[in-house]
Amino acid sequence: YGVPSVYYGDEIGMQGFCDPLNRGTFSWDKIDSEIYNFYVTMGKIRNISAFSNGETEIIKEDSGFIAYTRKDVNSESLIVVNLSNKEFEFSFSGKLKDLISERVFEDKITVKYGDYFVLISGN
Repeated sequence: YGVPSVYYGDEIGMQGFCDPLNRGTFSWDKIDSEIYNFYVTMGKIRNISAFSNGETEIIKEDSGFIAYTRKDVNSESLIVVNLSNKEFEFSFSGKLKDLISERVFEDKITVKYGDYFVLISGN
């Protein structure tokens, strides 16, 4: 589990280097918007109560593939990650919305290498 942390400048794609150049002044004019928007999305997801207070239940594990839920009394999310070199089809009931891509999936999802989804009930 653990506590997520962001080191100064990670959210805009700053490079670390070695001392004494491990971090310079904040590069306001060199913000990588794709990285920045990813961190904003992750921050919003982290604020869902199931992620800060919820219980974890492993649904499926298979050689680099994992699907698990995070849930509490207020919310439930399904997290699906594939780090294997094979494709998985994962089934569920109803419509789920991916909080990262905002795509909606119904009853199943195809998960290719490198794919990750944070799914909640939605249409």
